[in-house]
Amino acid sequence: MNRRRQHFVREYLVDLNATRAAERAGYAKSTVRQIAYMLMQDPEIAAAIRSEQEKRQQRTLVTADRVVAELARVAFADLGALAEWGPEGVRLKPNSELSADERAAIAEISGDGKSGARAKLHDKMRALEILAKHLGVVGRKPGVFPPWAQNPHRTAERVREVILGRLAKLAAQDEEPKTIEAKAEERDS
Repeated sequence: MNRRRQHFVREYLVDLNATRAAERAGYAKSTVRQIAYMLMQDPEIAAAIRSEQEKRQQRTLVTADRVVAELARVAFADLGALAEWGPEGVRLKPNSELSADERAAIAEISGDGKSGARAKLHDKMRALEILAKHLGVVGRKPGVFPPWAQNPHRTAERVREVILGRLAKLAAQDEEPKTIEAKAEERDS
């Protein structure tokens, strides 16, 4: 692979935008979109990108499973676990009373605590939507949903069922030490 193509691969990994990567790698602006498309179709470049992404995953320990687990923490956050409310207003629970999962759902806290604090949660519906697509719980084409997905509450229940099942499976796998070869066989099957 020549230097410009290697540069394209490095630049693609910055933001996963082929057109911008081709521009930064020095391809002509007048044809950069077509070149980016052709580069992404090249098996050698696709293999190089996959290889670099795998190396990054190993370095950072950020896996698809970790991303899905974090989305699940946001998607299934319960406001009742974070705050109490009644006739006298809303009171956020102290940080020490919150689990790591509950804290992960909080996007922002503001206020001095005396005159009242505000908490903003991450976008629960967006997290559910991403999880549903990732898990194949809803169709990828607009308007194509399985019958149970017509009801948003049933969709949330179904997503929760699938994720909890997968998390339980991951937890069970973590309990049993496996060799690298066994993990590779399991992944390939």
